[in-house]
Amino acid sequence: MTNRSKLYNDSKGYYGIRLQSGREYNIEPKRFISLNVDDIEYVIAENPRAFSEPHILRVEDPVVAENLGVVADEASAFDEDAIKGKLGMRVQQMKKWLDEIDDARVLDMIFDVAITMDLSTSKLRALKEKMPDRQFIDAEE
Repeated sequence: MTNRSKLYNDSKGYYGIRLQSGREYNIEPKRFISLNVDDIEYVIAENPRAFSEPHILRVEDPVVAENLGVVADEASAFDEDAIKGKLGMRVQQMKKWLDEIDDARVLDMIFDVAITMDLSTSKLRALKEKMPDRQFIDAEE
């Protein structure tokens, strides 16, 4: 197990935590702090609801999260702004990113954001390849 890991605040507001040493941190929205694994374990023990649905806090390293008994949820890592940023990448970069995604909830989130954007035909085709059951283009060739 690594000695340190990042603890992300996935909420829209500041989230305060207190460590066993008495030290307190306010984690900014959509930001992280780097903590010792022992400190993260203490935060999980003191506030387990912050790591369950809906995820407010998440541990970056999936191995550390699993060892500490926190299920890493891929969907919690995505919000509308993050998805828009990924859909704004070049087509090849976007395809590579899409290839790494298997969670149906994340794909649903991507679809919901993509249909609100004005995307190029090549990007729409890449999305269609990943999600063939979805209707991205009105007039199919």
